[in-house]
Formats: sequence, structure tokens, C-alpha cells
Amino acid sequence: MDDLKLLEHVPICAKVVSRDLKLMYMSKAGIEGLSIDDITEFYGKPYPLEFYPDDFRTEMISRLQRAGETGEPDLMEGAVKNLDGEVRWYQSSIAPIRGANGEVESFNVVSIDTTKRHLAEEALLNSKKQLQALASELVLAEEKERKRIGTLLHDGICQNLTYLNILLEKAGEKADGADEAPCLNKANEMLGEIQDDIRSLILDLSAPELQERGLEGAVEQWLARRVEDSSPFRTELVSEGEQRSLDADIETLLFRSVRELVTNAVKHSQADLLMVKLLWEVGQLCIMVKDDGVGFPIQHVGEECNGLGLFSIRERMNQLGGSFEVNTAPGKGCEAVLRVPLC
Repeated sequence: MDDLKLLEHVPICAKVVSRDLKLMYMSKAGIEGLSIDDITEFYGKPYPLEFYPDDFRTEMISRLQRAGETGEPDLMEGAVKNLDGEVRWYQSSIAPIRGANGEVESFNVVSIDTTKRHLAEEALLNSKKQLQALASELVLAEEKERKRIGTLLHDGICQNLTYLNILLEKAGEKADGADEAPCLNKANEMLGEIQDDIRSLILDLSAPELQERGLEGAVEQWLARRVEDSSPFRTELVSEGEQRSLDADIETLLFRSVRELVTNAVKHSQADLLMVKLLWEVGQLCIMVKDDGVGFPIQHVGEECNGLGLFSIRERMNQLGGSFEVNTAPGKGCEAVLRVPLC
């Protein structure tokens, strides 16, 4: 009894439960936390108490029975609703108490109120969800702005530059002075370089090859023009399964993700071969970007994904209801896998 008196001054919910799962004692903190007016009404009644949620009751009974059979302590956490209707979270430790004959004859169940921690975790989770939603909106806004700028460059500036190119050619044909023709020719040459740069920028911004050739054709063309023609890497595109048409926004997000992954590999992998594999499976499209380069420790994947590029890829996949994972190890190359559901 002296031990029970000490528990009255401790801010935890301490209980004594008999071997046949009847409540024998509950501390003052527990009584107040559960908003119980007269605890004696519950003494001798089944534990867990009748107003506890069914899932909590089921798990607690299972753990008490197991502790009674094994004599081993146990730990569980769950939510209960007190008599005022307030939900409280508790972490409960179960300690079997043996009698003189060595058999378990009761249990000490000590529960610590973890409600504040759970509310903080819930708030943090909601904040993360809001951040993910904002990030997804940012990705889509970025894609729309890319298309807008690409269209502006193509329909406005490029056409004006083409017209200017024609005017310079005509001026060069009519130039009389020995100094004028070389200057006009040089200007025309520089204009051609500017046009090439803008066309390249348009390809990066708006990916017109997607509209012309679809995802697979666009990836093939981009690998040939932007990787093999401008770097020592060999590339390989593999497609398996029945190719299906995709929504234009989905194609754009996937194409940009593949480009980002291939660009990262070109910069960092020191590989000889880059392979992009499209697997058209039942219910999903799986895209693998794989290199035979130096790789990196798997524990660094999380750090890599904190970068803006890989973070954007992860958000793109989340936006599509898919997933993004990276498999790598030092000296083993790197494989990035994109998965998106197909309707």
C-alpha cells in the first residue's frame, strides 16, 4: 500500500491489473486524465475499461495475455477517449508481477501521456503535406512558364531573327564597298549563331519533339543530339511492352525528369554507357535511367534528393501519383527508377 500511496504524487497514469484482467487500482493522475468522477465504480471491472476504443482494448488485452504467459514486460502506444470525449494518447509499459509461487498474479501498467507529442507530430505532418502541395504547384507553374517562354521565343523572336537574316543577306548582295560586305557577312554569321542558341534554348524550354514524336521518340532524339553528339558517352534506349498514349502534361514531366537524370549522370558518373529503359507494364510505366559509372554510397541518396533537381523529380512523381527511387553503390554505377500509374 505504501507503494501505491507514492504513486498518488506522480504525474503518470499507474494501474494495477489482476491476472484475470480486472482493474484493481488507478493513480490520481490517471483518474483525472480520464475524467473519472468515482474510480471505485470501475474497480473489479474488466480492464481495459469499457469506454476505451475497441482497437486499443483488443491490443492491450493481447499484450497483457502474452505478458502473463511469458512473464516478459511489454510496451504499447495508443489513443483513448476520456469520459469528457477528449482523445488522449498514452504510451503504456506492462510489467508482470510474480507471486510467491513464481507465477504471474498481476500487472503494473504505467501509462505516460504522449498527447502533446502526437499533436506536434500531426502538425509537422500537415506542414510537410502543405509543403509538398506547394512544391507540386511550383513544378506545374514552372512547366507552364517554360512553355510560355518557349512559344514566345519561337513565334516572336525567332521569326524576327529569320527576317533579319534575310535582310542582311540582301544587304550583303547589294554592298558596294570592300569593307561593307565582310562586315555584313560577319553580322549574318553571328546572327546564325544567335538563332542556333535560341533554337537550343527553345528545345530545353518547351520540348517540341514531344508533340512531334511522343515520349519515346523525344527521349531518343534528345539522347542522340544532346548526349552522344556532344559528349564521349554512349547511349542506349530500350522499350519493352505495348506503348500507350500519355497525357501531354504527364509526358512533359516524365521527359524533363529523364533529362535531369541523364544530365546528372553526364556530369558526375564518369560512365561509358547511359541506358534509358521504358517498361510499359500493366497499370504503370516504369522508366529506368542507368549508368555504369562510379556510383556513390546509398546513404547519400537522401542528401542527393535534397538538391533542387532531384527534389523536383520526386515532387513531379508525387504529383502523378507515382514514385522515384535511386539504387547505387560505390563502383556499381547508378540506377534511377521512375514509376507512374497508367489509366
